[in-house]
Amino acid sequence: GSSVADAGLGPILAALKTPSFELGWGGWQPFKWDEESEVKSFEAFSANGKPTILPIIQIIISRAPEATQEWVDTVSGWDFERVVPAHLDAPLAIGPAQF
Repeated sequence: GSSVADAGLGPILAALKTPSFELGWGGWQPFKWDEESEVKSFEAFSANGKPTILPIIQIIISRAPEATQEWVDTVSGWDFERVVPAHLDAPLAIGPAQF
């Protein structure tokens, strides 16, 4: 994996001392990112610019497959030449058929 998690008191106590805590988001950072393994994970999940569905998203959409298919059918009816995902490689040069 690309991170090590610490859900104990250490990150919580550190968060209380950060400027981010005063800004309202809490500043809680339970993960320490390992740059080398993060790059490997990014490369694996970005699939060299091909459309991909991350495992956590697969879990979410599996809870409502009919609603997901309705949404895919709706979007596939639009005329577009690229998709700009919120994460990983972007933009993706795909149209309705590949979506």
